[in-house]
Amino acid sequence: MNDQTQAPAPNAAPETPPQHVYAPCPCGQVPESLLIEVAQDNKVARAAGNCCATWYVEFLRGNTVDQQVITDRATKAWDAAPRSTTP
Repeated sequence: MNDQTQAPAPNAAPETPPQHVYAPCPCGQVPESLLIEVAQDNKVARAAGNCCATWYVEFLRGNTVDQQVITDRATKAWDAAPRSTTP
């Protein structure tokens, strides 16, 4: 007979990827996420910050329907959009 007891394996919490910090919106706030509008028959899509949903950028999504690719393209377009340096 074996008197050794096995401790239950610790439940490892799934690692969550770090949240992206978006460039500030022209409204003055920093969005926590982007609202992405994609029409099925259009290669151009729009992304707006969830802070005000007023300002948006257009970006080329191409023919892809892969949500991660579209999200990456929207993020790049949002962060790369020129912003005014004057108040």
